[in-house]
Amino acid sequence: MKVNLFNKGVRNKFWVYFSVISGILSFILLFNIVPDEYKDYLKCFGYISFILLISIYLIIWIRANCLTDVNIDVDGSTVNIKVETYFHKMVIK
Repeated sequence: MKVNLFNKGVRNKFWVYFSVISGILSFILLFNIVPDEYKDYLKCFGYISFILLISIYLIIWIRANCLTDVNIDVDGSTVNIKVETYFHKMVIK
């Protein structure tokens, strides 16, 4: 495991998704757009949205652990960092 579960980069990317989803949910629930006959399903809807947010966080974390190529900017020049193993290099040659 290369990336910690509570990595700052993973959390920052998650907060972008969280703010969009919570903004949409707040708009729907704050202005009572939901008809009265569907009010009973709001609890189930809350559980589904909570599971959705947890799964989005885990997908971002798993994707961060699977990265093999990273581009970073160092003093105006782009540096490409690749992760390869010795056995992978032997196959390429």
